[in-house]
Amino acid sequence: MHTTTHTVRFRELDAYGHVNHAEFLTYFETARIEALHALGWDLAAMHQAGLSLVIVALEATYRRPATLGEHLTITTAITELGGSSQEWHQACARDGETVVEATLRAATVGADGRAQRMPQELRDTLARLAG
Repeated sequence: MHTTTHTVRFRELDAYGHVNHAEFLTYFETARIEALHALGWDLAAMHQAGLSLVIVALEATYRRPATLGEHLTITTAITELGGSSQEWHQACARDGETVVEATLRAATVGADGRAQRMPQELRDTLARLAG
């Protein structure tokens, strides 16, 4: 599992003063990229290998609002690792209380945009995120 933090900025708020629901998807994407980077597979390394991880399904549950200046903690883990796909679980919390959580499926695709099996090196790296 990987953990990252984020402080809510004014531009991320909706008309009600809460973080807009779509912003959480950006928080989660940033956290996934930071998790990969921490494990040595940043986007440049993926690009060089001719690979991308493409989100094919996502389900999010919004439990509590988040507001300006709050410090959020985002955890990222892989709950299922297939031959060419992965299931990720992410949670965004404030002071230990879950604000939003999401489960998503990503497919490994090659430079041609077609699904392909993960190279063993990438698979081994992603296995380190297994929660």
